[in-house]
Amino acid sequence: SYLSVLNDVCFDIENGNFSQTSIFLNGSDEKIFADESVIIEDGILTLDGKKEIALEDITHGWYNYYGIAYSTDAYIKGTLVYRCGAVEKSESFFLEPGENKTFYSFINNMLEGTKANAICSVSFEPLDKETAKIRIDGFSVFNR
Repeated sequence: SYLSVLNDVCFDIENGNFSQTSIFLNGSDEKIFADESVIIEDGILTLDGKKEIALEDITHGWYNYYGIAYSTDAYIKGTLVYRCGAVEKSESFFLEPGENKTFYSFINNMLEGTKANAICSVSFEPLDKETAKIRIDGFSVFNR
């Protein structure tokens, strides 16, 4: 367990669960859908190309800022797909290798007042090696 703090944003991931069926989001395990090519063993997802995890259009109110607590052995390109009202949008983010890392970002067009209301999916793709491993310790969304 560890606690990571950035401004007033924090992850407490002691009880997080990353498995074939759930991901830890805003303090609770949420159901995910992963096809048979996505194998999560002991909380670690092995990447041998782009892997997508679909969420059940998880809603946590309106938000414009998100964070990921993770560990990985490679540089990773991620894609977050979310809904702003009825419109689905996607954006890329990049994770650096390391243990017990955190990444935070505002969603695209936040300065114009854009807010999202549901997370649809997240995907991960290794950039600097053919096969990589990533552990997602927690995922959070916030309204800033």
